[in-house]
Amino acid sequence: MHLYPEVRFTPQQVEPQRVLVTVLCVSGHNGSCGATTGAINDPDAAVQWMAMHTQTTGHVLFSRAYESQCRMAPPGGLPEHVTHTLPEDWRL
Repeated sequence: MHLYPEVRFTPQQVEPQRVLVTVLCVSGHNGSCGATTGAINDPDAAVQWMAMHTQTTGHVLFSRAYESQCRMAPPGGLPEHVTHTLPEDWRL
């Protein structure tokens, strides 16, 4: 394992950005309903799912979680062609 304590890495958005959203129904008479969209990559579809669920169940309280990817980069950016792992011989 290689550590780079002297380097201040910062997160950068990965392009093209793909955001996943997961919706969970937390309404219900006897605790959380538990119905979920699972992870989907269409926020509009998540809203439509919540609307349909509300129409069919009367449930109005949901938990939403958003997930996106970022890449940690050193000052000046990543070396060319690096997408997942720094080379073992990498130096700033």
